[in-house]
Amino acid sequence: MSRTTSALTRKALGNASPGRFAARLIGVRKSHRTPGGPAVEALRGVDLAVPTGTMVAVIGPSGAGKSTLLHCAAGLTPADSGGIHVGETSLSTLNERALTRLRRDRIGLLLPGFDLVPALTVRENITLPVDLAGRGRVDAGWSNRVITAFGPANRLDRRPRELTPGERRRAACARALIGRPEILIADEPTAGLDTRAADEVLALLRLAVSDMGRTVLTATRDPYVASRADIVVFLGDGRVLDRLSAPDQHEVLLRMRRSESAAPARHRRAER
Repeated sequence: MSRTTSALTRKALGNASPGRFAARLIGVRKSHRTPGGPAVEALRGVDLAVPTGTMVAVIGPSGAGKSTLLHCAAGLTPADSGGIHVGETSLSTLNERALTRLRRDRIGLLLPGFDLVPALTVRENITLPVDLAGRGRVDAGWSNRVITAFGPANRLDRRPRELTPGERRRAACARALIGRPEILIADEPTAGLDTRAADEVLALLRLAVSDMGRTVLTATRDPYVASRADIVVFLGDGRVLDRLSAPDQHEVLLRMRRSESAAPARHRRAER
């Protein structure tokens, strides 16, 4: 993307009606310090719009900046420069307490390390966020809908150790949806799963968009996962290299190879 095109994209994103997008990143830059070395630029002027009611997949190799992008979008990591919006809210205007409230009320997170609580049942794990926030009774209808979407009712009273890896991932996905977030941010949601389990997780994410009216922003290295999205954004060396709407797996793979060959093989330690 040329500098002129990038500038025009930023202007368009900045002027767009906020209601059209669940999240927007405009010219976002982020660097990480490396032990004993210089700062490495993980994001290098990223422009990204996530239309409301869609699933957007960010795809790229390890080190492309995918996880950094998601963490910035969720307000978990502050950007060095650029604008980040969730709906009409600019994250730069929020203090740490307000960011925590934003994530609790408006963002669902499905990230590595956000494991289920071993001592709780599946049902208790799923409803934990709303129970802690005191909203369990208010959203009882929604809670039942999300619990049903998880899958087999006979698994709900089991502990996480009694579940398959795919069931644990679906339970974590349901937990991320229980608060009725505007956007669900999922980093490598099918990593480590077999094909069947991955399909079941993807089906739940698609259900969240098509039947529950949510928006999903996910990151992946898998062309098949990306092909299940409505929009695919190709990231490499901290930059957006290409975009694709209504993708199929073959086209995603071709574009991914093309993007990887065009991106410099630098900053491989940028993504965290």
